[in-house]
Amino acid sequence: MNPYLPDTLINGFLLCLSCQLLFVGFWCFLKSKNVALGCICFIIGAGWLYNLYFPLFRDSPLANFILSGYKDLALFPLFYLFYIGRMEKGVPLRTFVKHLLLPLFVSCVYLIVKFGFKDFFAENFLYIINSIRALGFILLLGYTFLIVRLFHEQKPRLKIQASKRYLFVFGFFFMKHFLGHIEIVVLPFLNFDSQEYYTLSFRYFWHPLNIVSSCVLLLFALSEIRGIQKLIFGNTIHHQFDSIKDESKINQYIEEQLIAQRVFLQSDFDIKTSLSKHQLSERNFRLFIKRDFDRTINEFVNKLKVEEFLKISKDESFAKYSMDGLYEKAGFNSRATFYRIFKREMGVTPSDYLQQRSNRSL
Repeated sequence: MNPYLPDTLINGFLLCLSCQLLFVGFWCFLKSKNVALGCICFIIGAGWLYNLYFPLFRDSPLANFILSGYKDLALFPLFYLFYIGRMEKGVPLRTFVKHLLLPLFVSCVYLIVKFGFKDFFAENFLYIINSIRALGFILLLGYTFLIVRLFHEQKPRLKIQASKRYLFVFGFFFMKHFLGHIEIVVLPFLNFDSQEYYTLSFRYFWHPLNIVSSCVLLLFALSEIRGIQKLIFGNTIHHQFDSIKDESKINQYIEEQLIAQRVFLQSDFDIKTSLSKHQLSERNFRLFIKRDFDRTINEFVNKLKVEEFLKISKDESFAKYSMDGLYEKAGFNSRATFYRIFKREMGVTPSDYLQQRSNRSL
């Protein structure tokens, strides 16, 4: 074991978690087609295995190539690719290569320099490591921006539960890595024994935090594997999901009719009639909405109406409209129905929401 990781019990937890992450990573990669998530699990599991047995693996080019070599530079690009895959039903190979090319290139160059030019590596060790850390921080901020923008753009198409789960996992790993980069930048300016600080902080903060983060990732990965989902939620609904037909046509209908043209704003709009007009099965549409948005058809349409209300309530051209005028423009026919649905979606009444927004703008 690594002499800098003296806590046997914690090391045992990490060893167990790293092996499970490696197994789940391979499973995601081979069986569930979650390639990006499988790579994330493998990188983190392999990284901890390398750290735990650092004296054994340190001088092995093969072990460094498989388990280390700063492959964690690819973590946030992989998170981004995973979320794209879940929201858009797949990621083209070209997109994968484009986003992973730089992290993997840097990892390969690092390993070549470390084992092919050992004297140069030893003389410039701090410069090389700090350059890689700086790149890691840039990738962290850049892909955080891309992921936040992706969630904002795809918000109407996300399941509520999945959206919360994805944001929680990403937010957790973002804060963990952000704090790590901040610590590296700030520590040289502090006047105390850095070696003692690293020992204490790693033992009582980073080590336990790494166990928690590994558990979070493991549970998240398990929740994304269809076989595990069937064990938890049962086979019936998933069997029905597997029978959904015309998914591309349903996606096109949602994008063009509901989101772009907002046909639900029409006074005589009826979802069953609209689906029939576009030759779509109500059953297939219902199952698609349940699977991808975790809502009934009416809940999904009402969510779009609430988002329309939020949009027009910010539009200056509607500033003179009363509350009744606004909710009618958003497609609601009843004040009571509008208030009930808005409160369920937003957690506050429409009046309270508008008042809070007005107070924030002052």
